[in-house]
Amino acid sequence: MQSLTPLARSDGTLADRPPLRSALQITLFVSVGLLLGIGLVLGSVPFVVAVLAGVTAIAIVLRSPYAGLLIYIAIEFVRPGEMFPALGAIHIQAVFGLLLLGALVLAWVSHALRRRDSEAVDEAVPSFGVEGQSLALIALLGTMFASVATAHSRTWSLISAVEFARIVAFYFVIVYLVRTERQARLVIWLYVVIVGWHSAWAVYGYLTGSSVTFAQNMVRATGPNVLFNNPNTVAALVASTVPFMACLVAVERKWGLRIFAAALAVTGVWAVIFTASRAGAVALGTVVLYLVLHSRRRMLALGLAAAVVASVWLAMPQANRERILSIGHYDQDDSALGRLDAWAAGTRMFADRPLLGVGIGGFREAHWDLYSSPYSPSYLDSHSLFFQVLAEIGLLGLLAFISFIALVVRSQVRARRALRRLGATGSHAYYMLVALGGGLLSMLVGGIFGHNLFRFTYYLIAALTLVYLRIASSWQADSSTEAVAVTVQTPAVNNAAESARQRR
Repeated sequence: MQSLTPLARSDGTLADRPPLRSALQITLFVSVGLLLGIGLVLGSVPFVVAVLAGVTAIAIVLRSPYAGLLIYIAIEFVRPGEMFPALGAIHIQAVFGLLLLGALVLAWVSHALRRRDSEAVDEAVPSFGVEGQSLALIALLGTMFASVATAHSRTWSLISAVEFARIVAFYFVIVYLVRTERQARLVIWLYVVIVGWHSAWAVYGYLTGSSVTFAQNMVRATGPNVLFNNPNTVAALVASTVPFMACLVAVERKWGLRIFAAALAVTGVWAVIFTASRAGAVALGTVVLYLVLHSRRRMLALGLAAAVVASVWLAMPQANRERILSIGHYDQDDSALGRLDAWAAGTRMFADRPLLGVGIGGFREAHWDLYSSPYSPSYLDSHSLFFQVLAEIGLLGLLAFISFIALVVRSQVRARRALRRLGATGSHAYYMLVALGGGLLSMLVGGIFGHNLFRFTYYLIAALTLVYLRIASSWQADSSTEAVAVTVQTPAVNNAAESARQRR
């Protein structure tokens, strides 16, 4: 999305800016000057930094909402507000997100009005998308808000529903702003690099002891911020991103990028190992098998994967090997028994409130108040995506979520089928669709052991799936148009040649 440019006269010269726009600009400059002046008088460096950051953010998102989207994705996963108090004081995630949404609305309205007034614009106003998967996501959001009315803890459920609404909003922002293969590729590379940074942080923190936690009688790696301070969360994030790293190694043309992606993948594997997350290990193993099955040279890929797995197994610490092997002895593991107890509680929640559950985000409160022993109450969460959905938003929520996932998979299949018909199985788009499928599979496998319904990765994968489906459909339409043009032109050319021969 380009900047909001001045209107143009029919002779090509720029028209005067509307008075309202000039007034708004003057008001903005005066307001910024006053705020900076107040900050300097008070000697508040954080306040001055916050004002400058806000002005910079406004300038960026108004100039290019797509660039603002990239920055927002980085903010969402890096969380600089936790590292720099001045940014944390202004709630940079919420503020930048609102600025991006506001800029997007302004750009969309301006674009629509200029087209209505028959002014020259670069392209038609793109839609936010009314595809089946988007409608299913809206239905899921609607179910969450409906569950608030009958929730065990209405306040917490309302907060959770609003948080999910924010995720849905940025799903549509991605669908709206990312329109070309180049833009999608940049989003994926940004995401992969950020996850690689998390992986490197976890590995370095584990080796130096600077970013670890002690749980289940062993030291486990953690991430750099509150969002990823749990070993299982780090492992799930990295495992779902490994397919992208592997596919980038296979499809990128520049050796430097391929080597960089391979290094990120290796770092990611060790990050999962050092978190000692059994769910992460299972998800990672599933991803490896998925990539082998989608490889053009399956036997070679299988041999390479077996060699890598064997090498990693021998190199990992003994405690981590024992942790993974304990999957087969869940009845002797307190952590596993706690999960089973939470799943049983989730089943009882669903039985008591089958339609809308105990309310979105209300599992722990309901578990503590109603579904655990009064002599030993448990505040444990569901620790399973499927029990989370059943217990918190009931049958209606389960139907909406299953429909959403099924339609995302359908979109991936349709896009890959279209690219195969075009002979584009070696394209960047095709490999990224394979990676999106692997990432979604990893999230669902990890969801067996983790309540990850609110994990942004699901909805990033879904949005990019829709983007690539549109790209594939566009390529297919262009190919069909060219084929029709050739078909129409060929008889005319032949008839002209035959007439010339007859004249001679």
